[in-house]
Amino acid sequence: MIKVWLGWAVLSAILGAALIVVSSIVLRNTPTPIATLFRGLGIIGISAVILASVYGPRNVIESIGANLWGLIALGVLSAGSILSFYTALKLAHDKASDEIVTAINYSSLVLVAALNIMVGRETFSLQTLIGISLIFVGLAILALR
Repeated sequence: MIKVWLGWAVLSAILGAALIVVSSIVLRNTPTPIATLFRGLGIIGISAVILASVYGPRNVIESIGANLWGLIALGVLSAGSILSFYTALKLAHDKASDEIVTAINYSSLVLVAALNIMVGRETFSLQTLIGISLIFVGLAILALR
């Protein structure tokens, strides 16, 4: 039987990777403090959108620019990643499981590289690919010990 916390740990890694990839696309020309502000306000922003759609005129939602939607998406991905990680830690009741959750969470670095190659069409130097491979091998060793 698959442990429930394992699913949460994998979801945390996937959402963390998605956050980094989407950030690199959306935030190309956005200063870091502004990006940080919007990540922090992601949950509030999505709540405001829901409230505006329920109680306010629909043109409020339509008037929001595409970049703002991207910034709100970053906040949601960030919150989802963090909540998934801590849910996995809460459900994993021993130290060995905590270590596996942490290793899976850090695998988001490897997922970012893979997604950037597939989606972003980025190319990496041999040195970078070796580094990513070593991170993956190190995480696998931690998870399997």
